[in-house]
Amino acid sequence: GWKKKTVWAYAVAFYLITLSIVCNLFISIGTFMNERFVYHASLGFCLALAWLLVKTLSRSRPGRSLAISIFIMGTIAFCLLTLIRLPDWKTIRTLDKSALRISPNSARANHFYGVDIWNNVYMKLPANTDSTRRRAVLDSINLYFERALEILPSYGMANSMKAGLAAEYHKLDHNYEKLIKAFEEVNRTKTYEKFVLEYLKYVNKTVNNLNDAKLLAAFYSRMINYYSEVYKNTTLPSDYRALLKEIQDRMPFLQ
Repeated sequence: GWKKKTVWAYAVAFYLITLSIVCNLFISIGTFMNERFVYHASLGFCLALAWLLVKTLSRSRPGRSLAISIFIMGTIAFCLLTLIRLPDWKTIRTLDKSALRISPNSARANHFYGVDIWNNVYMKLPANTDSTRRRAVLDSINLYFERALEILPSYGMANSMKAGLAAEYHKLDHNYEKLIKAFEEVNRTKTYEKFVLEYLKYVNKTVNNLNDAKLLAAFYSRMINYYSEVYKNTTLPSDYRALLKEIQDRMPFLQ
């Protein structure tokens, strides 16, 4: 009906045009679709519904009764939906949890909920918290990042958090094999995470076992070869060469 400039054609066009700038199909807005992004577009929906009720159904007495009934029931239904949704906005965690409930296969929803637990539970644990409690919280967080990376292996932010979790696990168990495995998996997704280098500089100075040092040296050699091919025009190859030299210099003094 756009050639005849009908109301319903205008309403549909208004809805689609205003939706186009927030739907991530034409412009990336940096987040996934949310109901608040339909705020402007909903005016087109309201125009179409009002036109249907007033101009189409209200031509007769039964039609007017039907139109009034639809209007009342629709108003009540949407008010109830709003009231049901409101508690989800109580805190960031309730909002992230509701997003995860609605979109369990969203890498971003899983990542956001994991980050929320990291920031508001793990990072707020008292300094004297025992390792069992710390590991339990880490395990609960890890599930969400693993799921996010299962859905989208190249997800940079989730890979960064994977590296952070690996370091926290390492502080508890000092398992260099697990740490190296996690860091290498992150690196090979082409995720550049500065924290990985910073933590490796730390472990280079604190490792006190020759076998662990050898594991680190072998890892550094693999990363030198990898980055020399993938990121040869960056400082990464030289960064890992420096780490390798440092650990090799320490190895003669370790047992």
